[in-house]
Amino acid sequence: MASWTPGSCPRFRSGGVHPSVPGRGAASPASCWPRQLVTGSPSLGILRNAAERIGCPTTEKEVAGRFGFRHLLGLPRSRAVATNLMQAVRAITLDVGGTLIEPWPSVGHVYAEVAEAAGHPGLDPQLLNERFTSAWRARGDFRHSRQAWARIVDATFSDVIAQKPSESFFPQLYRRFGEAGAWRVHEDVLPSLEELASHDVPLAVVSNWDERLRPLLRALKLEGYFEAILISSELYFSKPSNVIFEHALRKLGLPAGDVLHVGDSEAEDVRGAREAGLQSRLLARPSGNGPGSIGSLTELAGLVRDSR
Repeated sequence: MASWTPGSCPRFRSGGVHPSVPGRGAASPASCWPRQLVTGSPSLGILRNAAERIGCPTTEKEVAGRFGFRHLLGLPRSRAVATNLMQAVRAITLDVGGTLIEPWPSVGHVYAEVAEAAGHPGLDPQLLNERFTSAWRARGDFRHSRQAWARIVDATFSDVIAQKPSESFFPQLYRRFGEAGAWRVHEDVLPSLEELASHDVPLAVVSNWDERLRPLLRALKLEGYFEAILISSELYFSKPSNVIFEHALRKLGLPAGDVLHVGDSEAEDVRGAREAGLQSRLLARPSGNGPGSIGSLTELAGLVRDSR
């Protein structure tokens, strides 16, 4: 079979651009091959027939190399295969909570500290952590507004103290989580951002957060690493919506396939980014969580290098 070109693919004959996705960018083999080749484990037979089935001529070797299945053809694995990236990464977008920073020492510790200052001493941080986790899981359609956070906090302290925090110390608690002292920057963050910056890799934040995020990133000395900061409360769209990712692409001036998004949520970060056309990686510290994940942000520079 002949090598793939935009003109050889019936889905991309209109100027080499996806006809149904304006501004998505130039076509590539990766953008028209079936999704199961990205996420699945095809047999050699499926691999042999995939390109012919969708009408995009290419070689088995090219398909295998792009998606990390070179071993099915008896070919040695390469570092590029290990990254499993579809095309060159020209920019990276990052989640914030759980990816760049985490509450410190924990949500429960901060809650207990603020509650004690408001006249509620002796609360167990571990109990508050457990109750916060339950309230967060039951949050439903969470808009990252002040009112939404008040409901989460009230649910966390329900049956722990008599008065609702929203009627007493919630303003102090809300303000506290806007301060750098309530957060810890993960150890792999600054070395990774520095290395990516040294290689001129554009970076952006894509985060479900509220009006406290910009000043918080500034206080943590992280703001300057990013060319753009996209916050759900400002855009009125939260991950996994395509809209917040599309705003990031416009800020970066790049097609979706050239951008890698990294975060710690399978639903919001990985699936959300892929639905918007971006490449994605799940951050699962400390050692990753199988294919399509990384264990540290320090792996990003290598992913970028090996994808090019």
